[in-house]
Amino acid sequence: MNAKGKVFKYGDNVDTDVIIPARYLNIADPKELSTHAMEDIDADFVKNMHPGDIVVATRNFGCGSSREHAPLVLRENGVSCVIASSFARIFYRNAINIGLPILECEAAANGIDAGDEVEVNFDTGVITDVTKGESWQAAAFPPEYHQGGRPAQVAQGERGVNPMEYNIAVVKGDGIGPEIVSEAMLVLDKVGEKFGHSFNFQEVLAGGCSIDKNGIPL
Repeated sequence: MNAKGKVFKYGDNVDTDVIIPARYLNIADPKELSTHAMEDIDADFVKNMHPGDIVVATRNFGCGSSREHAPLVLRENGVSCVIASSFARIFYRNAINIGLPILECEAAANGIDAGDEVEVNFDTGVITDVTKGESWQAAAFPPEYHQGGRPAQVAQGERGVNPMEYNIAVVKGDGIGPEIVSEAMLVLDKVGEKFGHSFNFQEVLAGGCSIDKNGIPL
């Protein structure tokens, strides 16, 4: 599987607030939100981006907040791949979760220039700068993230994580604590149903109820 497109090149530490400014996060529609992608660092990004084009950056791309909006707006604008010397780990995970291919390769990130035509083979990890006739080797994009010949967008309810079992200490306390914690437990039960996780709750007494039973507040 390949991607091929023109390169938009950026430097170090392009954070999520640059990728999508926080002032637009109240926009619920992904397509509308994506019209503001990169506007604080590259005002013409959305206008000049064509489906299949590639973003290249150097170190620590996607640093900052953990919001999924950042890789989402890149994908919505048709970015076929992001190549960087390194990624912030949360951005890396979020990109995989929403189906945006990403490759780490310092040599490619340093060797590719803005406007170059670049081709990426996700199966082999080979990055080729068609303009310069140079190639670099990155790690192949994991096959479990491929679906139907293209990187898989993880479906709702399949967030790219394995079902897990969690043991949770529940401390309800006094006042409105028991009511709030009980509602939180119901929410976690719904999360477990949706994503396949299992939550084992063990109640721990605290506050007045602990004094009543054990003579101590905790």
